Amino acid sequence: MTKPIDDSDYQSVMDTVLLAASVTAGIPFERLLATIERTHSLGPILFPSDYRDAGKSLDAQRRLLEAGKAFRDCHAKLLEEFGGEQ
Repeated sequence: MTKPIDDSDYQSVMDTVLLAASVTAGIPFERLLATIERTHSLGPILFPSDYRDAGKSLDAQRRLLEAGKAFRDCHAKLLEEFGGEQ
């Protein structure tokens, strides 16, 4: 079982999470993901050597961006639900 965090650490961690949430609010995740998808579509045709080298990195970037988008979207829903501000 995981040990609970003490109050001062809890507040510090929550402050960091809220800071991350405010930073992600302005990131155009959809556009970045669309760029990666377009690269996956055109890269093998237009730049096969470069694409072969970058393909795995793009997949990792896509996973990170999808996680960031989910985090941002969850934060936005919580703000709506609880009437908070960004």
